Parts: sequence; C-alpha cells; structure tokens
Amino acid sequence: MHGQCYTYRYGLAWLKSKTFPVLITYEKETKSLNKTYSKYLKDKSVIQTIANNDTFYAVSPTFFANKYTKKELANSVIFMESCYGFGEGEDYNYSLAKSLTGSGAETVVGFNNAVFYEYSRDMMNTFISNLYNGMNAQDSLNDGIAQLGLDDQEWYYKHYGSRRDDLPPAKPILYGNEDYTIGNIGIKNGDFEPFYFQGALPLILNWTISGDARLLTKLGTVTPISGKYMAIITTGIGSAESSYLSGKEGSTLSQQFRIPNGVKTLSFSYNVISEEPMEYVGSKFDDKFITKIYDVHDNEILEVASESINNSKWFAVSGIDFAGGDSTAYQTGWKTVSVDVSDCTGCFVTLKFGVVDVGDSAYDTVALIDNVVLK
Repeated sequence: MHGQCYTYRYGLAWLKSKTFPVLITYEKETKSLNKTYSKYLKDKSVIQTIANNDTFYAVSPTFFANKYTKKELANSVIFMESCYGFGEGEDYNYSLAKSLTGSGAETVVGFNNAVFYEYSRDMMNTFISNLYNGMNAQDSLNDGIAQLGLDDQEWYYKHYGSRRDDLPPAKPILYGNEDYTIGNIGIKNGDFEPFYFQGALPLILNWTISGDARLLTKLGTVTPISGKYMAIITTGIGSAESSYLSGKEGSTLSQQFRIPNGVKTLSFSYNVISEEPMEYVGSKFDDKFITKIYDVHDNEILEVASESINNSKWFAVSGIDFAGGDSTAYQTGWKTVSVDVSDCTGCFVTLKFGVVDVGDSAYDTVALIDNVVLK
C-alpha cells in the first residue's frame, strides 16, 4: 500500500487540524462505496484522499485503534514499506505505529518521508532475516542501517552515484519493543511434562509432530529419566509415509529455537526399543533412530546421535509386545548425548528426532526421548 500524510481540518472556520499517516488502498471512491463506508468515513477510520489524480480510500490510525481488539496483532512484528509511515520531516508522527502496538503488535518499523522502494525493500529483507537468525528488533535494524545506510539518500548515492535532491531523506524508525525476538529462546518443555485438557490425553507442548508421537509414564519396565513423562516416537500405527528420514515410513519430533549466548552444549537422553533384534541383525530390515540439528534453511548442521538394528548393541527388555511382529523386544538402554553447539549461539536451529522403518512394517521400532537441555 502507498502511504501519505493526511491533514484533517475541523472546528470553527477549520482553524484546527490533525495530521497523521494513512495507508492508501487501491479502491477508488464511488457513491455506492461512500454509502457502504459511511460510518467509517464519519469517525475518520477511513478517509478519502487524492493520489495520481484520483480519489481513493485510505485507512487511518483510528481504523486500527477502533476496529482491532487489543490482541488482534498479538506477538507480531510489523515492517511498513509504505511512505510516510512515521510522518513527514524530522518531527516523527507515531500515531499509526501506536495504533498497531495498541492492537497487540510488539514492534513496528517504518519510514518518515517518501522512501525509495529499493532501500525499503533491502532494509525489510535484512531486518526480517536478522530477526529470524536470533537478533532482537533494535539490533536487527541497527545492522540493516550499518549495511545499507542511515537513510535512502545514502543508499541511492552508493548505488547510483548521485542524490535524490527532489526529496528529503527517508530514515528507518522503530517503535515498540526493542528487545523483541521471534521464536523460542532455548528449549521449551525439554522434560516433556504435559499440559492437560479435561478428559484428553496429555499433549506434547512446544514440539512439532510428524507421524506417531505421544507421552508415556512408562513402557513395559522402562521409566522416564526426568519427571513423570517421556516422549515416544514410533514406526508403528500412525507413523508417516513421508518422513524426513529415508525409508518406508517413520515419525519425527522437532523443535525450532534460538540457542542463547553463553550456551555451550545440548544434551538429551534416549532409549531405542525394537522387535527386530536379534532375528534381523545383519539383514535388510534395518530400522533406524537418527537425531540431527538443522539451520533455518533446513540444511543439516550436525548428526547428533544414531542407532540402527545392524549397528547398535541390544539388550533384552521385558513387558513390551508391540502389535504385529513377535513377542520379544530389545533396547539400547538409556543413553545420554552431549554435543557442542557453541558455534551456533545466537542462531535459530531445529532439533529433530526421528525413527524410520527400513525393510518392512511388521516389526516396530520406537525411540524414547527425555531431558532435552541446553547448558
């Protein structure tokens, strides 16, 4: 949407006035729409303004203040590329930004004056990319300014060797929570303790599930490492045909989070239990458990842990008989893994646990996971 500074005159002989930023829609004025929008035009949440020799409708700060609830934009960050989002000149107008934060937005970034679109687009991309990689809002904007210039005049001179003397410089401005970040900071619910809905099964909060993942208090004679619950992912009923791992079917449990500064290690405990040992060790029936860390572009950074029917050491476990297969089951026993993540501090990563069925679907394999910790 284009932006504009709009001045509304009122009072005796129109001696009083208010000036505020507006966002111009692409909807041209008509008599029919004037009737439709009459109550909005009356309270100035929608106004009529001239642009390119036509009259269009525009939304004002009052639109968001009156029509949005206080939580309408909760937990959001808004980057406005529209011109005049913070008014005209050096006397910044915060009315539009205040109406957005008043509707729940954490942070609003925009420009004063008419901004050159290439500068605003580059600044937006840099700002959002920095947020996504773990910076807070103010640091994200400061980095954009350091890279692209204090205003669009600096950017224009750097790229075109001249200045836009016909227009004053447009600067990026931040209003709201300077420390705002997106995503989880650190692991959430690493001990898999549930939140209950009345009459429902316990939920795995903060984790993304593909296929079959649940919470258990015990499996046969196996109990959690920490707290009352542990997570289980399986190759059995409910597993997904298209998992992130190679194989016929499987399940994953993952979480994206930012690794806080000062954190050096990621640790967790797991126990893989399967019906395939000992009959199928050394065969093509080679179910696997794999844990990996990915960057924000889903590129693999580290393979943290792996087990397979053919390459792991197995121990008999009692009291477990999965559907199908046979009545015997074997476990790796609880193992605790610690991996150095100091090179990733300040960055967003995705931790992904997965089990995959290789060779058949009759004999099931599961992984128990517990006590996922950053320290």
